[in-house]
Amino acid sequence: MNIVCQFRNMSVSNKFKTLFFPIILISLIYIFTFFLTVSQTMKSISFMKERAFLGATYAKEIELSIIHIQHWLVNISATRGKDGLDEGFKKAVEAAKCVTEYLSKYEELAKNEPDTLKQLVEIKKKFAPYYSMGTSMAQIYVDLGPDVGNIYMAEFNKNAADLTIALNKLGSESQELYNKTVNDLEEYSRNRITLVTAFSIIIIGFVLFAYFVLNRTIIKQIKKTSHVLKDILEGQRDFTQRIEVDRIDELGEMAKHVNNFFSYMQGILTEVKESSVKVKNFSSDLSSIASGSVVGISHINTAMGEVVKGTTSQSKNIQDATISLDELTIMIAKIASGAEEQNLNSEKTMSVAKQSNEAMIEISTFATNQAASVEKVMVIVSEMTRALGQAANDTSKAAANSKQTRDIALNGEQILAETVDGMDRIKEKVLIAADKITELGKNSMKIGEIIDVIDDIAGQTNLLALNAAIEAARAGEHGRGFAVVADEVRKLAEKSSKATKEIAILIKSIQEATDIAVNFMNEGTSEVHSGALLVNQTRQAMVSIINAVRDTVSQIESISAATEQMAASSNEVAQNVKNLSEMAGSSTASVEEVAASSEGVVQSILTVYKIAKDSASISEEMVKKMGNFSGQILSILSVAEDNSSIAEETTASTEEITSSVNMIKESANDVADLAVKLHDSISQFKM
Repeated sequence: MNIVCQFRNMSVSNKFKTLFFPIILISLIYIFTFFLTVSQTMKSISFMKERAFLGATYAKEIELSIIHIQHWLVNISATRGKDGLDEGFKKAVEAAKCVTEYLSKYEELAKNEPDTLKQLVEIKKKFAPYYSMGTSMAQIYVDLGPDVGNIYMAEFNKNAADLTIALNKLGSESQELYNKTVNDLEEYSRNRITLVTAFSIIIIGFVLFAYFVLNRTIIKQIKKTSHVLKDILEGQRDFTQRIEVDRIDELGEMAKHVNNFFSYMQGILTEVKESSVKVKNFSSDLSSIASGSVVGISHINTAMGEVVKGTTSQSKNIQDATISLDELTIMIAKIASGAEEQNLNSEKTMSVAKQSNEAMIEISTFATNQAASVEKVMVIVSEMTRALGQAANDTSKAAANSKQTRDIALNGEQILAETVDGMDRIKEKVLIAADKITELGKNSMKIGEIIDVIDDIAGQTNLLALNAAIEAARAGEHGRGFAVVADEVRKLAEKSSKATKEIAILIKSIQEATDIAVNFMNEGTSEVHSGALLVNQTRQAMVSIINAVRDTVSQIESISAATEQMAASSNEVAQNVKNLSEMAGSSTASVEEVAASSEGVVQSILTVYKIAKDSASISEEMVKKMGNFSGQILSILSVAEDNSSIAEETTASTEEITSSVNMIKESANDVADLAVKLHDSISQFKM
């Protein structure tokens, strides 16, 4: 029992050494014995092949060659070499050479065998007289005939019998040596087979014993560990289970490390699971923020569309106002021209009135000399009549021009009223656009804050994915799936971070464009306000012009009526001038009245002249102011066009922001899906 405990607490390498050292030792002995057996067998086979077999072969060849010699010599003795049958000597010589050759080979083969060499020497001694007697006998048969040859035949047969006995002995000994060698080889092989079988049984027994011991002490523990690991990979994926450790060898250390690894992975998976839930929540929040951003940006797009429409309407209204101002300027120019013409007519009328006044004074002065100056009076009356007719025509034209000026002024007042209304609408649109753009700036600031939050979330997600990838790399093969998911999360986090940076750049450009648009809107608002003040001043001036023109028309109508009345009176004077002499007393009073009337006419004409001059100066001032106002309107038009282009650029930027936010939303959804997959994958493990 003590030995079993000591063996159980041995290290795996010492267990293998203890179990396999006897097996290796027996195997080495077995291999050494096997090589000895093979070597001895090879030697026996070599001896059998090179000595026993060749010796028997050489003995057989010698025996056959001697038989051939006897055959050929007996044959020639019987035929006596007649009828071409004399080749027996030649064949006998060849056979004798074979005997000598094989005897030499046999002697070389058995050079270390004295008994065999002795037999070979004896055969040589017997072969020489045998061959000599045989050739002599055959020659005697050929030369002397059978009677003499038969005498030698008996001795030849005796030599042949002795030689045959010696050859049979040599052949039997060679065959016995061959058979003995084969039998020895078979016996040796059987013994070696028995020995090899015994060694094999012993080795197999030790191997089975080692397998039994290893199975109980090592393989069983390995199977436990493999079963637990297989359950992790293919079973319930329970990281709470632990391997029972009841040994202190390498397998016990491995089981401890596996248990520590399970504890470590349990903690990591718990953290990853919690992180996946956080990532899922962050992704949901990011998706909600992105959805809110899309809604906000859609509102911005709507507001910017209204701004674009407002600026377009503003530009159209300003263009209409510009056209109306041009028409008004033309009308005011016509008013100025009419005023100048009226001024000229007033100067002419005033000149005529002065002449008439001087004439009346001269008439009054020389009224007492009427009788003498009737002819002069008639001439003067004629001139006065023509002058009054001309004055009547001029005053009629001045009245018509004054009425036209009044109508133009009224039309200008209506146009200015419409211009004021258009400017008010422009001012309202510009203020609305300024409010929308200010709101856009505030929303872009909020989007910037949201983007910062998204960027922080992406950075935290990237760190979590990096930590998960590091822990998965530490887990080795078992953490490869986590490493792939962590890498995908990291890529999506980097993509989200990159998208947020691009959106931040776009938001910054939108904020800058919004600031510029707000500045332009403020400038446009101030310009519109200034334009509205100028238009109101122009309207007030136009009202003053209209009132002055109305007064002028009224006065000119009065002058025209008075002039017509004077023309009628002058006609009556011309008709009644012949009766001047009779009406001298009354003529003086009439002349005085005419003089007084002439002075009234002069005063009226001076008033008309002054009004016409004031009208001309007011018209010129109105033309200048309308020029300035037209320039202001063009500036407002330029600002409105700039606002329209900025609004369009802002709309394009918001569309790009919408696209980027949609990309963030898609990325957030992808991250959420990956987080769900990661959570589902981790949920497969029991922690």
